[in-house]
Amino acid sequence: MSINTDAKRYLSDMIGDEYKEWRNGDVILITAATGAGKSYFILHTYLKWAIEEEFKILYLVNRKILKKQLEDILREINRENKREYGIFAKDIFDYISIRTYQSIENNLKNFFINQVQEDLNKYKCVVCDECHYFYTDSNFNTGTEISYSIIRNLFKGKIKIYISATMDKIKEWIQRDKRIKLDSIDLVYGERAVKEYPLEMNYEKITPQIVNNDDSLIEHISKRIRGTNEKWLVFVDNIDWGKEIKRELLNAEGLKKEDIIFIDADYEESNDANEVVSEIVNYKKTKRRVVISTAVMDNGITFSDEDLVNIAIFADTKETFLQMLGRRRGNNEEIQLYICKRSKEHFLRRLQYMEQILQCYKRYEKELNTLYCANHLCLNQKEYWYAHQKILNVILSNNYSKEFMQKFCCACEGCITYNPFSIERCEDLKLYYENLVIELENDENAFLKQQAEWLGISEDILNQAIIEFEEDLFTKNRNILETEIKKIIVSKQGKLTEEENKKWKIKIRKSLEFFIEKAEQEGEAIKGSKGIGKSDRTLTEEIFNFCMTYAKLPYLMEKSSQKEGTYCTITQKDQ
Repeated sequence: MSINTDAKRYLSDMIGDEYKEWRNGDVILITAATGAGKSYFILHTYLKWAIEEEFKILYLVNRKILKKQLEDILREINRENKREYGIFAKDIFDYISIRTYQSIENNLKNFFINQVQEDLNKYKCVVCDECHYFYTDSNFNTGTEISYSIIRNLFKGKIKIYISATMDKIKEWIQRDKRIKLDSIDLVYGERAVKEYPLEMNYEKITPQIVNNDDSLIEHISKRIRGTNEKWLVFVDNIDWGKEIKRELLNAEGLKKEDIIFIDADYEESNDANEVVSEIVNYKKTKRRVVISTAVMDNGITFSDEDLVNIAIFADTKETFLQMLGRRRGNNEEIQLYICKRSKEHFLRRLQYMEQILQCYKRYEKELNTLYCANHLCLNQKEYWYAHQKILNVILSNNYSKEFMQKFCCACEGCITYNPFSIERCEDLKLYYENLVIELENDENAFLKQQAEWLGISEDILNQAIIEFEEDLFTKNRNILETEIKKIIVSKQGKLTEEENKKWKIKIRKSLEFFIEKAEQEGEAIKGSKGIGKSDRTLTEEIFNFCMTYAKLPYLMEKSSQKEGTYCTITQKDQ
């Protein structure tokens, strides 16, 4: 995994001296991933220019981890300057401040608007690093539009620099805002020009591997970690899932408790997790063999560790997926990237949740728009407070809608409003999930192909990974069935009572379902297959023998009635 080197590898090379020509009102869009030199450009090249020209930069980030990392770099620059210039060295922190977007949002939520305005007015330029934050975080931090709006308004007519590896949605918003400014003839205070500096990613060092669930991933980790120094980084988009993977790994062969760490947004409350995060920030590596993390580490963390050659990403969307992958800075090592084969049912569940959120928004759209507009216009007070009370009643009640309201509503200066980023993201996800569900009805590998497209992986390489995955699945499930059948033949002479049959069926159910599904994909079906998962039904000889055909196993089940009751007998066929 590396930055495209076709022309200008690093950001500083691409921009050259053009930054000296940036003027008030310019909007700068920099699409740059980990390793592109974006921090170097801002903290060295552009900051040096700011010192020469005597102006101040506000550098905003979306994670406390990233803030600490950048401040450490600035302190080191200060030390170098003092060594070189002595008492004539200028203090870097007089010309740049590193803050989080959330700090601005919290100040505005807590009635500090005048203080925020006075504070931010002293800066001539704002750098919005990881600016996809406004959009991608908007459903779990519904205040993102607060910081976006204050930046847009207070830095009107100043230099705004937006940086992200996934710029598409924010670019849409910026261009939309620019059109609004022009339409309202706000040319004096509006944006002067939009300049873009894109650096493409090259994923040629990545080899895709496919997993279909937790168990599949655990097997890969357990297999590859034995007898090697290899490390793993596993990204999940669900806290409960991350904890479950950790529990399963604790039971896996070849791993010890101290090898595994799970990190989520509450990492500071855990000594172990906090220690590992500090270790990664300071040294870009950790002694832990397996790091499992939620999106808390999708920005601000960089791994540069030759032993970290396995990355597993369980994320549904392009922005989140690429941000997670960007945590590993390439050192020319081949990376094994484990991507998940998702089912239609998975995306149906996600689709239904998005629909519920949007239905809630539509139900209260009039009131929410009244509250949103109140932040920008003078409205009839009675109309405003009616809307405010109605939304407040929903949020404070046990109403079914309360959960969904929390995905797009926020409070600012004692008033309730909503986040347009949140709604647009839900609408985008709804359309995205709808399309995936349709595609998966016709092609079970549709989501794998989607992930390959994000990475620029060729169809031939993906198809080879799919073939290997299906061969592994076939062999795994075939071996499970054969092992369990042999146990029955040895321990019970292949003879099972009805009760024993029911219990045994549940034990091998997943493998039976695999071959039934495989047959269905080839246009074959067997009556009664839907009852496989029901504990009160026996495994029929028809289903067993049908699965044996597709598993290419030489066993036969027959049923017989004796005085003691009904039995089934499994025998090995002559080959």
